[in-house]
Amino acid sequence: MKIHWMTALALVLASCGKSAPRPLPTDPVKLAETCYFASLQHAVKADGKPRMMTAADILGPISYFAIAAVRAKKGAAATIDDLGDFTNDSAMATLYTSTDHRDQLPECQRRFPRAAAAATFPADPAEKAATCLYIARFAPGIVQGAQVARDPVVASADEIRTRIGRDDAAALAIAKKYAIASTDDADRLAARIIYGSVDVGSLYAILKGCRAAQA
Repeated sequence: MKIHWMTALALVLASCGKSAPRPLPTDPVKLAETCYFASLQHAVKADGKPRMMTAADILGPISYFAIAAVRAKKGAAATIDDLGDFTNDSAMATLYTSTDHRDQLPECQRRFPRAAAAATFPADPAEKAATCLYIARFAPGIVQGAQVARDPVVASADEIRTRIGRDDAAALAIAKKYAIASTDDADRLAARIIYGSVDVGSLYAILKGCRAAQA
């Protein structure tokens, strides 16, 4: 039976010991990576008690810091595949380390205030629509296969995509603003929005905000 790597992490990190808090790295990539590990470890062992992660954990701070780490490393050249490579490699690294980063999480949240806050959307309607559309397309795939309970915010992604897809004015505004003329253009825009989400909020917060906007 294949075990999803997040489930494996929950089993392994449940036995992690607690070490003294350490300063966060100054290097932007190492900083985001450390915060990724801190949020991941906190999600599977909060308050000293093992627990299974939720969709809000995975699409919240965990994905936020993963995206921030890849953006810090790759910049504008980052692709969606780079994010998958990072989470797979980082997951394996975590499986073989007993270093506890959870005490660093409060400082991570201070350094990255958008990680756990409500989403702050662009004022431009086309930018907001594009953000909702592409995040609603992308985010559900992250939790697919993870052993998490059904989440109404994640479930709303289909409705968000359908609503924007049927809004001719919104679709035209997105195509015009971002000069989308090919599949490659759309792929580049998807990566731009996903990595730009660090300035908006976590994937979960974005979905939540898009869902509220259509209520």
